[in-house]
Amino acid sequence: MLADPERAEFLKKVGGHYEPLDDNVDEKHQAFRLFTVIGFAYLFSCFALLQPVDYWHHLFPTFNAEFEIAWVYNLASVSTLLLLLWFGAAPSYNWRIVGGFSVILLFMVALPASHYVFTTSMQHLVMVLGSTAIISVSVSTVDSTVLSLASLFPVGAMEATQVGMGWALFVSALYRVATKAFFYSTDSVVPATMLYFA
Repeated sequence: MLADPERAEFLKKVGGHYEPLDDNVDEKHQAFRLFTVIGFAYLFSCFALLQPVDYWHHLFPTFNAEFEIAWVYNLASVSTLLLLLWFGAAPSYNWRIVGGFSVILLFMVALPASHYVFTTSMQHLVMVLGSTAIISVSVSTVDSTVLSLASLFPVGAMEATQVGMGWALFVSALYRVATKAFFYSTDSVVPATMLYFA
């Protein structure tokens, strides 16, 4: 399903498999749908951290948690991309993508669960910012690897991945509105957020 022999040779070097592209339109569409799903899946977690602003105000009433979350996320993301650029060599697609998704899933479950375990604002802050940093490292790793993989496919794979990213932002915003509407009261911030993370 690759575009040319040079890319096929590269895939063989990094442990990938190559089957010649026979211009099967169904195969291309299936691959593009998969790239859309992957683009959606890994970026949804990033947007999920940014959407529940009212929950962050509930946990941290004395300071702007959104700024801290964005700052930690961006610092970890840029640092990860620089490290991958300098020391990454040829990517191990399976390890980076599956490992990255596993870490994202683990911390997206642990973060809301910590609400019922920790009691102080400082404990919550350490958990939120620590989870944000780890999720950011995972998202950056998956992002660079998926975009690298998409570049090996025919024209359209990269666009499909970016469409998935756009859908992730749109759906995460709509889903947050829906979870807040489901619990329509002023003291329902925590239940609405737990449903959102679920």
